[in-house]
Amino acid sequence: MTAGTGHRVDRDGPVALAAEILRGTADLRGAKCVEYRDEFDPDIRAADIGYDDESDRWAIVQMVCRACPARGACWEWSSELSHHARPRGPLADVFINPFSAVRRWERRSA
Repeated sequence: MTAGTGHRVDRDGPVALAAEILRGTADLRGAKCVEYRDEFDPDIRAADIGYDDESDRWAIVQMVCRACPARGACWEWSSELSHHARPRGPLADVFINPFSAVRRWERRSA
């Protein structure tokens, strides 16, 4: 039991597994990109979320990122990732529009 709670702590269950997985990861609490999931998702086209083109979407992403209280922690975390470990899409250390190459195969003319 944990002190004062009266609840048993399961050291082998899903909560313990999640805690082990997250141990040592960056604390990105308060990250604004969570509120703008679709804008930051490289698998969603700009037109599908109401933007005229990818440059309009990129402008919003940059504005959200610059105002984010977790930007410093995101920058530190993402800068240390290897190319293969990086998530797709924009991160705090990205200065080039990552959406310009997204779904290029869909833009080919038949």
